[in-house]
Amino acid sequence: MFVLLRKTSLVCCKENLLISSSLYRHMSFKSLHPFYLTVHPDLFNGYPREQKCNDESLKVLHSYLSGLENKQPVYFTSLTFYKKENNDAGQDVISTVRIKLKAKSSAETIRDVMKACDLPYHALDKEISTKLRGWGNSLDMFGEEKDRYAPAMGNLNVGIFYREKPKLTIETWINENRETVTSNQTTSKRKQLGIDEILEDLKLRYGIAGLSGDNLRYSLALVLGGLKQIQKMVDRYYLECDILKGRWIKFGDFNGLDQTGKVVFNINDIPTDWKQGVSLVQGSSHLLDEIKELEMFIKKNCCFGLKFIRPRAHQSVPVQLYLKGFKNVSQNLVKEHCDKGAICKDVLAICDWDGDFVGLSTEGYVKVPLYVTKKVLLSYVERNVTKIKSTRKEYLKNLQVQQDAILSCSQKLGLNSLDTAIDASKTIDACAKLESCDFGESMKEWSIVLSRYYNVSTDGFVHIPWNFTPENSV
Repeated sequence: MFVLLRKTSLVCCKENLLISSSLYRHMSFKSLHPFYLTVHPDLFNGYPREQKCNDESLKVLHSYLSGLENKQPVYFTSLTFYKKENNDAGQDVISTVRIKLKAKSSAETIRDVMKACDLPYHALDKEISTKLRGWGNSLDMFGEEKDRYAPAMGNLNVGIFYREKPKLTIETWINENRETVTSNQTTSKRKQLGIDEILEDLKLRYGIAGLSGDNLRYSLALVLGGLKQIQKMVDRYYLECDILKGRWIKFGDFNGLDQTGKVVFNINDIPTDWKQGVSLVQGSSHLLDEIKELEMFIKKNCCFGLKFIRPRAHQSVPVQLYLKGFKNVSQNLVKEHCDKGAICKDVLAICDWDGDFVGLSTEGYVKVPLYVTKKVLLSYVERNVTKIKSTRKEYLKNLQVQQDAILSCSQKLGLNSLDTAIDASKTIDACAKLESCDFGESMKEWSIVLSRYYNVSTDGFVHIPWNFTPENSV
């Protein structure tokens, strides 16, 4: 694999690494080669979130090193990087690394970076470092020492860096992070207890159904603080908040009612704005009835049998915005005549707010963009009706198997909770591997999240890659 490094751009080729001379403007960057080969964004093409994080963190790191080299003011900070390695099966294993930038020289900073990533580091002696500070774009100033200290501009074998790094096994990672997990989970238990107490109070005194939403999206501290503010608001404006009775509440990025009837509070707004959002709920409730009527109308008159649904687990959209978009879909389906409606029987569909083309979700739903025509929609369903129904059937089957696997694994390992951020098939495989390993006792009462990388959140959630490497396979 050839890799071309030009400041922050890296292009993968085959077997060797070509380094451009611009990277060596400061000789100290030579020690960062193994680091780049582990975290560079171009190595994460299949992982957009991790790729973006590494890209932003590299920009900050380069700016920090440049400031140190040029004797400019720098500010201490912390960076998060994702590392990608391969296990014995050739599968990607992604883990996170937290790096604190607090050194007052580039050499110390690079040492801290390499140490945090458990990578080999060879320090430059003081004499050469002194010369480097005055080094421009030319290597000629080194004279006789050029061959000794200047890097070869030819091929550099990538493999040596990977051979120096031992395989990361799940047992090793657990042992290294056990204290962090224990500390974070001890703190999170108090926060979770506070959340449970407030929710119970809101249910008993005001009839609120409960808290909905992704528990991993926001920190427990943020959720606890938000619930305290809701509790104060309901206590103070009891009559105005009576509309919350019997409804689910959740935190999101807007205030008001969503398309499924949940009351959403913008986690980034002040409580005053939350009260205004609650006041809008009363005037928005009838919009849910309009959406339901449109769903029935489309099913009976436009695309016979096509049923639009609003999954509760999907992204929340303000009910006013959802109705406006759904009316547009309805109008497009009504104004065209087509005699292929019968093929839509027992087909489920959802409004796709981000898409431009008709597609199929992993749950077996037909994703309908807001500006689709009836002819295009029915043509897609006709061509893919077998695939649509089989995908839905397979999803429901895997969902049941996944739930059974999670329950079995949680009980055998004595976990506090077991969540998943990956698809059903990978979740099932990961649960089977966890049950067959010998270290299950060491994770007792942990909160595990099956994902694509190793990490311990501030709330004590332990992220484990679904394709982790056990000790006995190394």
